[in-house]
Amino acid sequence: MNPKNNRSSVIDALRGYFILWIGLYNTFAVFNAIQPNLILSSILLFINDKGWFCLSAIFGYGFGLLIKQSKDKPTAFSKRMFLLFLLGIFNNLFFYGDILKEYAIIGLILFYARHILAKYPASSLLFICLLTFLALYYIPFDMNEAGNPKDYFHDSTIFLANLKYCINLNLHSLYFAICYHLEMLLMASIGFFISFFHLEGFILRKRFTLLWFSLSMMFIALATLFFILENGSPLVKIFFFTYILSLSTSFVIGFYLLIKKYYSLALFFIPFGRRSLTIYLLQNMIITSIWLWSDSNIEGYFNEFFLSYCVIQLVILFFSKFLVVDNMGVLEMFWRKWSQSS
Repeated sequence: MNPKNNRSSVIDALRGYFILWIGLYNTFAVFNAIQPNLILSSILLFINDKGWFCLSAIFGYGFGLLIKQSKDKPTAFSKRMFLLFLLGIFNNLFFYGDILKEYAIIGLILFYARHILAKYPASSLLFICLLTFLALYYIPFDMNEAGNPKDYFHDSTIFLANLKYCINLNLHSLYFAICYHLEMLLMASIGFFISFFHLEGFILRKRFTLLWFSLSMMFIALATLFFILENGSPLVKIFFFTYILSLSTSFVIGFYLLIKKYYSLALFFIPFGRRSLTIYLLQNMIITSIWLWSDSNIEGYFNEFFLSYCVIQLVILFFSKFLVVDNMGVLEMFWRKWSQSS
């Protein structure tokens, strides 16, 4: 297998693994919102935010590959990101936590700043990191200003409710509008630099991996200690972000090392990565059905509904293997064709 195909296969495997991670998180988050559960809350605490952090880095990594291969002209790439943004709006009708719109915006930022990023990689990454820390320190956590997602479902149809909550998050919460997007940009930039400068070999060195995992454990321990001792300080947000950043990068590096060593594992996740948009949209459509049922029968038959939902998720994953055209998902195929059409 040539290096280009091998790198593409690895990124497909990573994307497939973390799209399933995000689907799991969204599932547990919705069920926990309907009927709070200690076990689900504990799982959510461990995987909270890390899935889309990891996917942001993978998005940036794939974007670096795209530029290095010089397949996209500015007009074609802008069209691809515009279509991704529209797909995000459509997906937002089914799930308030859509991330496709953000990826489209970040993709445009990275694309049009690619020459500066390539010329000054260390300075650019340091600047984005510093900007993120400053925003986290000075902007209060105000996401409660947008209300609770479930509140919107009493006044609107479920589809408009999801979209309204997303819009209000960006309008009424500076923390969400600025901090969350800067965090995603930082993770995407890290992935971009790793891909653009072929740093995979450096990551594979044992000395680097041992050093990084040691630093990650130290960051996590410090963040936990600071959170316990200084719960009211603005620095808590910075330490919490450092905690998520450390775990997320460790998850990506760890899984990358795993699939490089055991390629049969990569072969299992590659098909999911190549139809990640299709799976993501299908999962969110099912999540919408949960919200539609949540005000009536689900609370009385929570265990039965949860088991049924898990079975449906497995059915989706199984049948999505048939939703493939030209070795990619149906939605991915249409998206690529539309973006390449004149």
